[in-house]
Amino acid sequence: MSRTTKRDLVGLLVGEGLSRQQATRVLNSVLSGIGEGLAKGEPVILRGFGSFSTRTRPFHWRQIPPSGEIVKVPEQRIVRFRPGTELTRAADLSPDDPYFDALIAKRRKNSRQLLSQPENNPLVHDAQFDLGIAYREMGLPREALEKFTTALSLIDERERGARYVRCCYMIGLCNMDLGDFDVAYGWFQSGVAAPRRPLRERIELHYQLGLLYEMEGRVNEALDELRQVQVVNPKFREVAGHIRSLKALRVAQSVHQ
Repeated sequence: MSRTTKRDLVGLLVGEGLSRQQATRVLNSVLSGIGEGLAKGEPVILRGFGSFSTRTRPFHWRQIPPSGEIVKVPEQRIVRFRPGTELTRAADLSPDDPYFDALIAKRRKNSRQLLSQPENNPLVHDAQFDLGIAYREMGLPREALEKFTTALSLIDERERGARYVRCCYMIGLCNMDLGDFDVAYGWFQSGVAAPRRPLRERIELHYQLGLLYEMEGRVNEALDELRQVQVVNPKFREVAGHIRSLKALRVAQSVHQ
């Protein structure tokens, strides 16, 4: 089972544009602030993430087996953590299970029903998006692209939430299917640039960008994108294999230069 360490968190901050020294300082400051608040007996509340608090466990007596000796356990201050709603939701939607694949699987049944009943296909975002899924699974990327583009046009042009990002992702995939790599880059990058989106969405987009760079032989750019995925989840899809292949290719290129 993979785990996320302090070093991994520093790596995520580096991916946001900080130097490693700056990222380490920021993370240490946050952790120190939590510790200082708890030391004062104050609750530390990080909205969406969770809350830290302390409680005092009074002294008590305990019998130690097998001697049966009775000892006094001194009073202790215990740190408690209660996860927030966003953290709980993120744990339920683990990056071990590709987010967009799960979304498509969930909407597949509805997309097939829409396709079988064209007279019941309203011009609303969800219906057009689901039709796009159906057409792409039928191997019709141009028709799918048209539906996803229509779905995007049916949301507010200022919206940069889940509906916008999933449209960016699917439009990017359709353009990949059609061989329009430059257009696909733009859509995946637009999804990455959407503010305050959860990590499970971002790593999917970075992964697809990495695959695009790999297909074009842009080794360093591909490694940069795929490493952002690997630092979050080393077992995500085939990221480890792609990185190994790219490193081998880079060595081969350096030998022949």
